[in-house]
Amino acid sequence: MTRSATAVRLGIGAVAAALVVTTAAAPADAVRSTIYTKAATVPFLEMGPMTGAPGNAHYGYLTFYDQSDGGANVLGYIFHFDCPTGFTVDPTDDFDAAAAQMEAGCSFYTDGTESLEIADVQIHMTGGQDWSRVTGSFTSSLPTQPSVSFNLRFRGSGPIVETTRVERGSTYKNLYRDRTRSATARGTIGDLSIGDPGDLVFAGSTGRNRFVQFTW
Repeated sequence: MTRSATAVRLGIGAVAAALVVTTAAAPADAVRSTIYTKAATVPFLEMGPMTGAPGNAHYGYLTFYDQSDGGANVLGYIFHFDCPTGFTVDPTDDFDAAAAQMEAGCSFYTDGTESLEIADVQIHMTGGQDWSRVTGSFTSSLPTQPSVSFNLRFRGSGPIVETTRVERGSTYKNLYRDRTRSATARGTIGDLSIGDPGDLVFAGSTGRNRFVQFTW
């Protein structure tokens, strides 16, 4: 296992933190623009082949988002491993702990990391973020990996946590509001089946965000 892979795994949580969001006042002549974002994050660990990718086991941490201004993307990673016959991960709901077990017991493909660049994402989410449907596809840096389609259904749990933030400059004021909720996913990523009975299940999240910018 390379040190860089562990760093990516532990640091990718910053992706979700960047999807934040809002309210306040500015000069009367300020120009206002608003962007709404929906997002969903899923951590997963799956045993078995993935078409077009090396290895017989995989883990990943993906954040899907789409925006009211037409922006849509997938951020995150998928790592691929070759695990010995009979290898299993001890039951746990801690994604980092499960990933560490796979890193310790399997061979990591240093050239098998997905670089998620271009995506087609649609997110349908209830107002209370109880349920979210996330569909689309993304491309990979692996030359043998075809476009990977995903179809996931997230179920929210626990309270919605709201945070706000304000950024100010000499010619602008940015307002952010972020409403996040813990959620777990079932569905498919490529031909990996996520959240089936017997699978390890890890909590991800859903988010509704608003970004308001005043410029003058």
